[in-house]
Amino acid sequence: MSVGNRGYARVSSADQNPDHQVDALRRADVEAENVHVDHLVLVRRRWRGG
Repeated sequence: MSVGNRGYARVSSADQNPDHQVDALRRADVEAENVHVDHLVLVRRRWRGG
């Protein structure tokens, strides 16, 4: 069984959209079931000194 190409798209903020990355992977012959999308949303915390 051949695995084929795999792809990974990642966004790191809530207002980003991975669609352009996924489209590029699909144009590179990565099958839809082999595309992994990671929505890593980072939260910044402000620490009070004292």
